[in-house]
Amino acid sequence: MNDRTKSNIPFAGLHAHSGVGSPFDGLGYPAEHMEFAFQNGNDSLALTDHGNMNGFAYQVQHARAMIKEGKDFKPIFGVEAYFLPSIDDWREQLEKAKADKKAKKSIDKSQAGTTIEDESTKREVKNILNRRRHLILLAQNQKGLNNIFSLVSKSYSKDNFYRFPRMDYKTLSEHSEGVIAASACLTKDAILHTDKGKQTLGEVIDRLHNNEKVLTLSYNIEKDKICYEEVAWGDITRKNAEIVKIKLKNGNTLRLTPDHKVFTDKGWIEASDLKKHKKIKILSLK
Repeated sequence: MNDRTKSNIPFAGLHAHSGVGSPFDGLGYPAEHMEFAFQNGNDSLALTDHGNMNGFAYQVQHARAMIKEGKDFKPIFGVEAYFLPSIDDWREQLEKAKADKKAKKSIDKSQAGTTIEDESTKREVKNILNRRRHLILLAQNQKGLNNIFSLVSKSYSKDNFYRFPRMDYKTLSEHSEGVIAASACLTKDAILHTDKGKQTLGEVIDRLHNNEKVLTLSYNIEKDKICYEEVAWGDITRKNAEIVKIKLKNGNTLRLTPDHKVFTDKGWIEASDLKKHKKIKILSLK
C-alpha cells in the first residue's frame, strides 16, 4: 500500500509543462510531475509541452518504473500545439513580408527543436507573422499518438515554421483520428455559453464593464453539476497587465505578476513586496 494523499474528487491534469520541453514556462522533469500527481491522489497526468514532445521518452521510462513499484499511474501523452486557421493564408503574408526590405531584415532564420515561450515577447509582438494560438492535443490511443507525432513533425517543416512551429485545420483533419483537442490560453474570441446565448469572452467582459449581469454555463463543484453561474469579474489583462521586473546579479531579468510568490531567505513573499538586496532562491536544472 502506497503512503499517499487520497483525493476525494477524481482529477486528471491535462495541461502541464516540464523544464525539458518548455524552458522558462515549466519546471522539473516529467518524472517529478508524475510522482507529485501520484502522491496527491491522482492516477494519471498529461504532459503538454510547447510545440514538442521532448518529454515523451521520460514519461514512458518513468511510467515503467512506477509500474514496477506497484504504482497504478497512467501517463497521458500530448502537446500544446501552435495553431493557425490556415497555413496557406499565413504563408502568403510571410512571402509578402519577405518581399519588403524592412520586413526581410527582421526575419529570424534560426530554427531549433525546442521552443522557448516568452510571455513578454508575446505581448510586444504585433506582426501577424508571429501570431499563433495554443491548442492542447492528447493521444486517446496508439493511432492518436502516431498522429500527434506526425502533426508535430509537420509543424516544424520549412513551410510551417517561422520562429514557432505551426499547424492548421487542414493538417489537423488529416491526422485527427485518436486525437482529443482542447482549448488552452483562452483569447477574447473564445465562445462562451451564456444566458444570453453564445457570446465571445470579449463580449461578456464588455457587458460586465457596462454593469450588466451575465451568467455562463460552468461546473459547480459544490452542487456537482453543470449550471449557469454569475460572472463576478472579467478583464483583458494581457495588453495592460502590470509586470514586476527583477534584475539579478548575473544580469538576468525575471518578469512576474505582482502577486507571484517568490522564495526568499525569509520565506515566500509576493514579487511586489521584494526590496533591493533581498536574496531569492533560483532553481537550476544543471
